[in-house]
Amino acid sequence: MHVNTLFTGVRTFVRFTQSWNFACRLSRDELVSFFAAGLCSKAVAALSPEQKENLNALVNTLREKGLIVAPESDREGVRYMAHIMEPLRVIHRPLITYIWSHYVALLTKVIITMAGFQYRNNGALNYWYRPGKATMDNREAAEENKPVPFVFLHGLGMGLAPYLHFILQLVTHVTSRRSDLYVLEMPYVALRLAAEVPSMDTKAAAIQTVLKRDGYESANFIGHNFGTLVLARLCKMHPEVVASGTFVDPICFLLFLPDVLKNFIYTSPKCARDWTRYLLCSRELYTQHTLCRNFWWYQLTLFAYEFPPNINVLFSDNDNIIPVAAIKEYLRENQASVKHVEVLQAADHGQFIANFAWQAAILEQALSEAA
Repeated sequence: MHVNTLFTGVRTFVRFTQSWNFACRLSRDELVSFFAAGLCSKAVAALSPEQKENLNALVNTLREKGLIVAPESDREGVRYMAHIMEPLRVIHRPLITYIWSHYVALLTKVIITMAGFQYRNNGALNYWYRPGKATMDNREAAEENKPVPFVFLHGLGMGLAPYLHFILQLVTHVTSRRSDLYVLEMPYVALRLAAEVPSMDTKAAAIQTVLKRDGYESANFIGHNFGTLVLARLCKMHPEVVASGTFVDPICFLLFLPDVLKNFIYTSPKCARDWTRYLLCSRELYTQHTLCRNFWWYQLTLFAYEFPPNINVLFSDNDNIIPVAAIKEYLRENQASVKHVEVLQAADHGQFIANFAWQAAILEQALSEAA
């Protein structure tokens, strides 16, 4: 990847590195260590000779371009965010917590089943499937006549339970279009006992396999929070599968900036909202394992040249996790690839879950660009 592409939107490289290193200005050797962690997820001592040569060349190139002016000397104790290499930050939870969360999941299963969904598993993917009227009315010739289906990808927290109203509203709209509906379930980010985390590549390939098995070449996707990472990887690996994509509270843009990692993993809570996220998500064992052992920013960042044809992006106005201003600027610079950008006024990250008007706005945009 070209250096200029990587640092698009970063005003100065010094400011960029300081934002990752807790405002400390780095020496040349420290920059090599920083890039070893950020680009290779390794300590310098663990780098191969080729990797070490490439990183030294990168630092030299940055110096030649005048992007950095760093001393040669090294120091001890310089700290930077390297979540992949650091110990997990976990707060112990008693077993009753997980018993309760599995009970909530069971109640959710009952409600979703009553709404016409069928539970399926293809080995790498747990999902709920609701056949549309076109499928039920025309099973034999369905492959040619069925409308493009919809796929919903949930975010971090309690799995599908917080999204029940949104899913049921989506069912209402999808039913009028006679479309099939798929709702993915990812227990490893849902306060559940789920130690096995499929890679993003595995999830993306599994989604394509499921759609093809049911006779579809593409689908309309709606992703929230963590779900936007799955959608981003799908756009990168199998762009032909994404007929349209609606990104809500997207954490898949500009991941080379430190905001998402810093705000979710490193920043101490300051208010009740932060404490809820801190205790429910960011310090939970399986969520930590997913984000700090299975999160490779260079695989998940969706760049403008990778956007599918029909993209909607919806931000929360008071989002304190993602760099909304920087992402909006990035999208404006590439507006030809983005059909619609909307800000949910006065909303916090994920707060649309509790606001029916915001849910309606999201569904309106998702349906307006749907194939």
